[in-house]
Amino acid sequence: RARPCACSAGVRAAAMPRERRQAVQTNAAMYVGYADDDEDVDSIMKKFKALEEVEAKRSAGGADLSEEELVKAVGLRVGCGVDYSMDADRAGAGGASGSRHRGPKGEHVQTGVVQIVPKHVAPEELDAADAEDAKRRLKAGANYLPPAQRRDEQITMPSLVPLELNKDVVMVELEGVDARCREAAFASLPTSASEEERHAFLDALIRHLRLMAVRNTKPTERTLENAARAVVEALEKEKGTTTLLTLDVAKKCAAALTRAVAREKTHSHSTKSNAVFRVRSKGTGLICVRPGGINKNTYLGAYCGELYPGWRWYEKEAAAQAVRRDVRRDDEVPVFYNAAVERDGDDPRGYDCLFIDGQMKGSILTRASHSCAPNAAMRVRVRDGSYAVEMASIERVEVGDEICWDYRCRTDSEKEMRAALCLCGSRECRVSYLHFAGHDDASFYVKKRGTVA
Repeated sequence: RARPCACSAGVRAAAMPRERRQAVQTNAAMYVGYADDDEDVDSIMKKFKALEEVEAKRSAGGADLSEEELVKAVGLRVGCGVDYSMDADRAGAGGASGSRHRGPKGEHVQTGVVQIVPKHVAPEELDAADAEDAKRRLKAGANYLPPAQRRDEQITMPSLVPLELNKDVVMVELEGVDARCREAAFASLPTSASEEERHAFLDALIRHLRLMAVRNTKPTERTLENAARAVVEALEKEKGTTTLLTLDVAKKCAAALTRAVAREKTHSHSTKSNAVFRVRSKGTGLICVRPGGINKNTYLGAYCGELYPGWRWYEKEAAAQAVRRDVRRDDEVPVFYNAAVERDGDDPRGYDCLFIDGQMKGSILTRASHSCAPNAAMRVRVRDGSYAVEMASIERVEVGDEICWDYRCRTDSEKEMRAALCLCGSRECRVSYLHFAGHDDASFYVKKRGTVA
């Protein structure tokens, strides 16, 4: 799997794929979290086989199973806040029912739906004693604060009011574009516009793609052409200019991009799968709707989820990897929503590391997406004597902007790196949201130092 790298704040983020499936595929690896401590891979594989049989019967014209029937058929445990029924879309994409976010429309069992929790919770498969031990290990030494926190908060204590779902942000299924699409779109724009004007137009276009999701526009209508038209319409309503983009320039850019997309569609070898001008689903994201936006250096909330001690997390990782290999899915980018929180080595209690898994249960910030040009960042702080992973804005976030951070993940698999396609659509996009730490890094070090030792 992707090897996480240590962030400056002491947070490590494991690989979190930006394209969180709109129709979540049946994946046995997702059921490892429901295994008992002594459950082996063979037992998990039996659950996977049972679920495949249920899906086969349904595809053959059988009736959908109820939640209870499905749980009974595949041997899953209940009570994790996950909707296993086939109608998880009835609340609508981006809608919320109570504290639970409903998944998008899909034909498969929705295993990626999150139950919103305000603080860390114990994983159901973890013994009570081990869960309590994990909470104790989050404790900091007496009067200890991380150096960065001591420096930043010695003068002013920040307001610790977290973002509120459906008041400050909304959780919606989003679309994005990859670096290739942005590059081709930029090349299609008229050279009469300056480079900065063309980039400003594309930034506005991607912003309107997000706004379409917030307004519940049909996914089939969230296209580059419609977003370009929306940019022009917005400028016409404003009856003025933005900082860089005038109405005249926007009209020329929109017309040029529309013509380029039309040319590609009429090309004899063009298909949806190989199209360059392609809008892709990037899964769930958080869009700012707070009136007036969010200022720079604002506390956004804590990154919470199921709290694992290191030994149990790596056991779970090993089982998940074995399952993916046995079902021939070991080439997929793992579906993880986790972060590692490290206790500082100079803490009086010594170094330690725990893992926060927000895939099934987590705070709203577990659904913040990656961007190569982030407006938020993770940091480790000590609150009420315990370590906490927090997110804060590092840029001003306007209404309609997506809250996103740089995952800063590393992998030694070139195949995995190429599969981790970034859809942030930013001018600074690195193509993949995984950094490749393979043989090239080692070769560079050897060439520079002349020796491995």
